[in-house]
Amino acid sequence: MYLDKMLEFSDGQDLTGTSSAQEVMSTDICNLGVLETNAFGVTITPDIGDAGMLIWHTMLEIAHTGGSNASLVVELVTKASAASMSSGSTVIDTFNIAQAAAKGTHYQRPVPMSTFAQYVAVLYRGATDQTDTCTVSSWIGLDRQNID
Repeated sequence: MYLDKMLEFSDGQDLTGTSSAQEVMSTDICNLGVLETNAFGVTITPDIGDAGMLIWHTMLEIAHTGGSNASLVVELVTKASAASMSSGSTVIDTFNIAQAAAKGTHYQRPVPMSTFAQYVAVLYRGATDQTDTCTVSSWIGLDRQNID
């Protein structure tokens, strides 16, 4: 798979008003390509790279505010169908953005070795309290990437 500077799931995506009853899919979904078979008839699964080589980034563009339990769960998910990514997806990795996280807060994790389906996206889930403000960007980049 080729990666360029713009492998973004969300670019300034507004999550204001997200509550525990909501799941918000990233603006963009990455298509890793259709499953193919090799000369022996064995299915070749999408390979996103070696663990530690690629980094999953999420950055707050506008500070995260809300009630005392307004954390935001961020999940890197994969599924065979882009049409229904928000339900039944396989969670590859997850972390929480705490309530009162400041603008510019940057979360990053190595993309783990995993079996990926054809589509990859980011799913945002609200905690118990509704977020008052929260705008995020999320992308996958190389481990030596400059952030601009």
